[in-house]
Amino acid sequence: MLRQILRSIIHRILPRSIITRHIPFGLAKGVPANVDFRWDTAFYFGMHEPELHAHYRRLLKPGMKAFDIGTHRGWDALAIAHITKAPVISFDLNPSSVEMARHFLAPARLPITIEQALFGPTGTTIDQAAEKHFIPDFIKMDIEGAEADALRGAVETLKAKPALIVEVHGEEVEADCLDILRRYGYSPQIVSPRRHLFSERRGMGHNRWLVCNH
Repeated sequence: MLRQILRSIIHRILPRSIITRHIPFGLAKGVPANVDFRWDTAFYFGMHEPELHAHYRRLLKPGMKAFDIGTHRGWDALAIAHITKAPVISFDLNPSSVEMARHFLAPARLPITIEQALFGPTGTTIDQAAEKHFIPDFIKMDIEGAEADALRGAVETLKAKPALIVEVHGEEVEADCLDILRRYGYSPQIVSPRRHLFSERRGMGHNRWLVCNH
């Protein structure tokens, strides 16, 4: 209850105008973006998935090309491109998310391309995306339970051993993803989310990250 009250107070204080602001904290510190505090508060204050910050800094190096599968607002794409200064292809199924992300990311002028795409048996595959663009050195994935299906379509890409951060939704999906990644020689590290003032409302479902080195 106290956390909800504090969040409400903070959002009442913050400006409501959507303007270009430089991100002051976190992985994208110093980068301009069109910030809307209705959605971007946690990212702006460096509190978007802070459990992963050290892993991003460890895995990402200048020049690494990346796929961001699950764009949403474009927060991860912005952070990845800021660290690597290399091309990031960001994919999302939702056309509204694609447009929101393009607006949010426009001031940054980083090498980020956003595409609308569905990953899975009835859509595109990671291998097809790699054939179209490039084999990524790093993949971040968060597609609300379709992660195992997406990894099954990455046969050639996973042979190249990109680093990965995969958010999994559900125990069965996590088990499937672990099995796939281990078959390709990865030793995934499991990272669990922690609650903080700006943490997302993840509900009671099973929700963790699988972090894989090269």
